[in-house]
Amino acid sequence: MKTLQIGPHKIGEGFPTYVIAEIGHNHQGNLDMALGMIEAAAACGVQAVKFQKRDIESLYTSHFSNQVYDSKNSYGKTYGQHREYLELNKEEFILCKEKAIACGVDFLVTPFDEVSALFCNELGVNAFKLASGDLTNEALIRYVAAFKKPMILSTGASALLEIEQTYQLLTFLQAHFSFLYAVSSYPTSNAQLNLQRIQTLQQRFNDIPVGFSGHDEGIDGALYAAALGARVIEKHFTLDKTLKGTDQCFSLEPTEMKLLVEKLQALNTMLGNTYEDKSSINSFEWDARMKMGKGIYAATTIKAGTILTPELFSFKSPGTAMTPYDIKKIIGRKILSDLNPDEALQWEMMDVDVKEKVGL
Repeated sequence: MKTLQIGPHKIGEGFPTYVIAEIGHNHQGNLDMALGMIEAAAACGVQAVKFQKRDIESLYTSHFSNQVYDSKNSYGKTYGQHREYLELNKEEFILCKEKAIACGVDFLVTPFDEVSALFCNELGVNAFKLASGDLTNEALIRYVAAFKKPMILSTGASALLEIEQTYQLLTFLQAHFSFLYAVSSYPTSNAQLNLQRIQTLQQRFNDIPVGFSGHDEGIDGALYAAALGARVIEKHFTLDKTLKGTDQCFSLEPTEMKLLVEKLQALNTMLGNTYEDKSSINSFEWDARMKMGKGIYAATTIKAGTILTPELFSFKSPGTAMTPYDIKKIIGRKILSDLNPDEALQWEMMDVDVKEKVGL
């Protein structure tokens, strides 16, 4: 698996889980709240905060933008007015980026259109995140990839074939990217998560990091995703779930986000590393191996020159460098020195070639 570099952070196997606090529009269009959320998220130990940027005119059709929006979460009479209310301006985005730098976290933004993508690039974001709805938006993908910055793409509401097509496109464009498995259901129930699909994506795209963007409530889904190998975890973040907004109810409050980060750190420690090679043994297990394992011991007195047979030996503790498996390698060999009862057999006591010891 190749690693993905975002800011000072490396993402991939063997590196800490990269946690993104998705602030989105949970700041309600309020700069002070946005700045406070960045500070609170950083205090939780996340690696990145992420915002969203939309250019209403270029993103929505006039009919869609002008339709009445009478939801309890509405900030305007029409959907366009609602979305415009939640947008931060350029000066406010600059202040948010400066706050993120001061807090030591990466600053990511999801652009939903090319105008917003150009805005984000000029702002100097650490990486681009594309939402699930744009996984099949080849024009936007090509436009963003041309900026030559890391890209993270969510895969919600997409067929595996579509994910494969996007992978091929990004590979052709020589982009540095990661996929986040996601479910476009808000909030996502446990029955809808299908987390084993993370492993499917890992197997299909084994040269890039795969992560999880969760819209489920709480932290369990994110932890299980990490246990399945997700190298990036993105969760929506809020200061208060009861605040107005469609994303607030399934977002994590600071105490939850902090707990998630702590548990992911513990999980990373517990997962550790894969086997180094076929013969490696953990050094801290060696004492237990010797105490509880079995070595090959003489069952009777064996004189030098004796041709070795199975009945001359027994398997007893403590263990030795030779294991019971090695008995097959010594039968028919000649012992070079006397061996007393309960004395451990050693390789150097026999006419055994070194290569035979290791099964070469």
